[in-house]
Amino acid sequence: MDKEEIIRRVLEAHGIQRLNPVQEEAVTKGLFKHRNMVISAPTGSGKTLCAEMAALHTAYSGGKTVILSPLRALASEHYETFSEIHPSTALSIGDYDSQDAYLKKYDIISCSYEKFDSLLRHRSPWIRDVRLLVVDEVHEIDSDRGPVLETVMSRIMHMVPEARILALSATIPNAFEIAEWLDAALVISEYRAVPLKEGVYFERVIDYGDHAEKVESSRSEDILSILEHAVRKGQQALVFANTRRNAESLAKKAAAITAGHAPPEAGEAAEKVLSVLDPPTEQCAKLAGLVKKGVAFHHAGLVQKQRKIIEDAFREGVIRVLCSTPTVAAGVNLPAHYVIIPSVHVYRDGPTLMSVREYKQKVGRAGRIKYDSLGEAITIARSEPEKKMIFDKYINGVPERVDSRLGSQSVLRTHALACACSMITTLDGLVEFFSRTFYAYQNGPTVLRPLLENIVEELASYGFLDKKEEHYLPTRIGFRVNELYIDPLSAKSMLDCLLSEKHASDLGYLLMIADTTEMSPWLSVSRKDEPVLFERAAAESQGLFKTVDGFHFDYFYLNKFKLALMLHDWISERTEQEILREYNIPPGILYSFLSNADWLLYSAAELARISGRKDRAKGLSLLRERVKHGVRKELLPLVMLKHVGRVRARILWNAGVRKPSDLKKIPVPELERLLGKKTARKVLEQVGEA
Repeated sequence: MDKEEIIRRVLEAHGIQRLNPVQEEAVTKGLFKHRNMVISAPTGSGKTLCAEMAALHTAYSGGKTVILSPLRALASEHYETFSEIHPSTALSIGDYDSQDAYLKKYDIISCSYEKFDSLLRHRSPWIRDVRLLVVDEVHEIDSDRGPVLETVMSRIMHMVPEARILALSATIPNAFEIAEWLDAALVISEYRAVPLKEGVYFERVIDYGDHAEKVESSRSEDILSILEHAVRKGQQALVFANTRRNAESLAKKAAAITAGHAPPEAGEAAEKVLSVLDPPTEQCAKLAGLVKKGVAFHHAGLVQKQRKIIEDAFREGVIRVLCSTPTVAAGVNLPAHYVIIPSVHVYRDGPTLMSVREYKQKVGRAGRIKYDSLGEAITIARSEPEKKMIFDKYINGVPERVDSRLGSQSVLRTHALACACSMITTLDGLVEFFSRTFYAYQNGPTVLRPLLENIVEELASYGFLDKKEEHYLPTRIGFRVNELYIDPLSAKSMLDCLLSEKHASDLGYLLMIADTTEMSPWLSVSRKDEPVLFERAAAESQGLFKTVDGFHFDYFYLNKFKLALMLHDWISERTEQEILREYNIPPGILYSFLSNADWLLYSAAELARISGRKDRAKGLSLLRERVKHGVRKELLPLVMLKHVGRVRARILWNAGVRKPSDLKKIPVPELERLLGKKTARKVLEQVGEA
């Protein structure tokens, strides 16, 4: 398929007549040629369409494309988009202990940064066929995920020199540095498909710089006045709150405005939200009640299915006002006519101002392609001086430069082990590899040698590398730590526990996994909670690997112990609502902890097995199943049945059912009374009694 045919096919898929200026410049500068490219342009400038054209061209040239995204939700979104132009597209965001060999048959693969890193560590054979690496949000190099992204890009350049990189970025001042690092063509543009109008609200007036608009409203709060203004105009609004609590509070207040404007479909969306968890939590009921009124909140405390329902309802216009924490700004495509920023002040280890880049990412969501002739972004000021500052710093300001985060020893530790497992086994070889990173480009390669020398010696002291003359060879357990995709420091901590002779309780094992970097940030502990937790930790010390006696060595001991208690309550079958109330967390955070605990217990079982402690491995595997299902040991045979969760399993147990075959002994009417007619039938089918 030639270049013109590819362009025509992609444009038709999106119902677009012609390429926009960003896309035209990308084609002119070599989008269809074998060279790297960096495209730096605002949100809504059509960068993804450039990636679609490049991926299709690569597929018809016999090569494979991998698309990297910072968030799983964004990877899923890209999968849906690219599937429309090329059916041979796959999504890979799950299991970190797999080669995913099945991906060999797909031309386009959408991954999160971390998932692709794990595939590299497992030496997936199909990676040699990659000819295009699309890096979405490459400015994330300057984030917590940055080191993973940077080393993935460097490893592809090292392992598959035939592959080219297409890096997509928001507008950043030093895009030329990323282009120089990659030896790439550079496309820089301020073009937006939907023009953006930025203004500051103060004293009932939105000042857009060249003109002003008076806001007529009887509302006393500024944010509610603007929302009333937006809803009256028949427009959707996306409000960015600084915290989960603020997002929920704003949504509740906004419901008074949207209630009379919610379409009938809002009721259907509310029912979907309510049915995600069984039984629904207080948060589920609160969110469903708001959705019915045409408003919603969106934050990490929601479970993934609820976030998806909310996002779809907002895109479809069912939800009129969405109050979100900055998670939406970081990736998923949720544009709105109005984007409202209630305050540029944020709290991060103390009061501070949001970055210009964060502001630009948020306001970039204003304006819906195909629906709006412009998007409007409004920031609220509380004084004339603040209004002037917002214009100077944010509206007319330049985003901060992007800098590498790869230089810390804790970050390099993980990636140095990964390199050693990829047969870069000498200090010189490691220095040469890391000298190709963006960190070395910015800081010079000479800073790397002393850092890497300390790190390989540290990994050798852990038993993960074996020093033989000039080489640092991965040991069997070091190789497995790398594949398990856990921090070597976490692996060392768990191994110290697993290889000790101390007998541990379930709580002891749960504290062992809570005492890892993967589980941070841990649960917060108030001053009044401290004495209670101290007493409980002392009382449980017989079954703990790490006791309260060592608290002075670990500032976060009580936070980790509290997290272990929460996990223990979960496997002791305390209700979800009881746990959410007692530990003051929303469902999404609970399920995030449970997901991480599942992976760490799997990893711990693998480490126990490979280090000769098969007795511990068996117990850990059993504990993992209990965490996965949230049950006591006796219910495990029952929760293995489909449609039988922790609540139904306990109901069956109380009715005398100890194992699946016991279901045959219960009269069908009685089972239908216990489980409901449909569920009873589905369960009976599994034991051959339907």
